[in-house]
Amino acid sequence: ALLLGPLCILYTQKFVDDAPAVSESSLLSVVFLLPGNIGWFSNYNSALPFLGVTFLGVAFGRWHTLGLARRSPTTSMRWFLPLLFSLILLTSFITLRLSDAWGNTFPLRLQVKAGVPGWVAFFSLTKYPPSLAYHAYTLGMNLGLYAIIVMYETFCGLHKEAVVTRVVLVYAASALAFYILHEYFVLVFSNSFLLLFPHAQPMITSVIAFGVEYPALLWTMYKVCKRWAAFKSSTQPESLWRLL
Repeated sequence: ALLLGPLCILYTQKFVDDAPAVSESSLLSVVFLLPGNIGWFSNYNSALPFLGVTFLGVAFGRWHTLGLARRSPTTSMRWFLPLLFSLILLTSFITLRLSDAWGNTFPLRLQVKAGVPGWVAFFSLTKYPPSLAYHAYTLGMNLGLYAIIVMYETFCGLHKEAVVTRVVLVYAASALAFYILHEYFVLVFSNSFLLLFPHAQPMITSVIAFGVEYPALLWTMYKVCKRWAAFKSSTQPESLWRLL
């Protein structure tokens, strides 16, 4: 998984860079390569561009659970290695954006030329399909947050219980269920808000989203994912339910 993850991310970057030249007329290209619409079928999360992150997640999840089981790695390594890789990835992200070349679907210079403010342009990344800069930034930030959480637990004497990381593990163990259900949650919440406040200013909408919608989403999905994980663990090891 550690080998296939980076290889898959680097290889699929070719399709991201050549997106205008890749035909989206076939169902296979929309499913596996680039987001698009084919008749009634619509897909924004094409398989291959995100497969590398999935491989890395499998490897990191295994490493994480070994740490919780106190077999390996040591407590200090549980935060040091993620922090190290976080710094490497974030440095790579900055380098990619400043170089403004390979790995940027929409180069920084084009965004600035279009009138997008500097910092906004710098952090305006492409998720569908994901660029290499997007992968470097999101993975770097996530690993950094994980390292901070583990450091907090370690230096506060909470590492034996791993209180926060066990909560995060609930989401991680039900990632696909979280992804599918959160789409409907956000859709219902957003449409309800627009019906109640059709003339709300963008700033107010953003405050509501970050102050109400996202905390409510995380709390609701924690309850759902915890029940889903408990259901999966009650099934047979070879059950297809365990894939969800």
